[in-house]
Amino acid sequence: MSSGRKATADLSGRIGRLIVDGIEITVTRKRIKNVYLSVHLPTGEVRLSAPFRMSEAELRRFVQSKSDWLERKLRESMRRPPRTEPRFVDGEGHPFLGRSYVLRVIEDSGRRSRVVLIPESSDESSTVGEIHLYVRAQSTEAERGKILEDFYRAELQRLIPRYLEKWEPIVGVKVTEWRVRKMKTRWGSCNIAQRRIWISLALAKYDPKYLEYVIVHELAHLHERLHNDRFKRRMDAYLPDWRIRRRELNRAAR
Repeated sequence: MSSGRKATADLSGRIGRLIVDGIEITVTRKRIKNVYLSVHLPTGEVRLSAPFRMSEAELRRFVQSKSDWLERKLRESMRRPPRTEPRFVDGEGHPFLGRSYVLRVIEDSGRRSRVVLIPESSDESSTVGEIHLYVRAQSTEAERGKILEDFYRAELQRLIPRYLEKWEPIVGVKVTEWRVRKMKTRWGSCNIAQRRIWISLALAKYDPKYLEYVIVHELAHLHERLHNDRFKRRMDAYLPDWRIRRRELNRAAR
């Protein structure tokens, strides 16, 4: 792991902030003998209580020595009861590529079911865009959901080739096939032997920079199967802020 990041605040005072391998840590200096690392649940805030005498380098080494424990605790902080399932009704909020939209369900028996994206207005009174979902009269919830899902899938299929074209030469691999799939527990997966990658449909909800992170992650796995130090060094070289993107994406999905 890289330890070359600088503190973002002066730690000579009582409270400071430290970033180690993309993890932001609140550091509190106290008149104590030992150092204590904790993860506040359910927010995922990482806190470090340390003696005044400990240097920044010593704090970094301590945090890195606890990396496995810290990642496990941070994963626990991301577990929470599932969200209420969308009903695809008029006025419901839906995210798309990192922005919030209001769903407008429009019954239109004269034309094929479709989705029209209405971006945010330049008018200051409008804060979000709209997704116009044109459906047949008396359409079911499942039918409306399928139409919106197909729209999300098409948008990912438009974006993914751009990132592959950019990153395949950098990573030094070439995929034979890629697909967008519905996944319950992963953002992406790959078949190393057959050079195939799969991308989660849910990524259509979030900023495209997270899609880029997942694609680079899966491409890196075509070199290194495990999440070991060699894999992490590759990711550090390809996408230095990958840990930050990963953490932001997982928090956004909670």
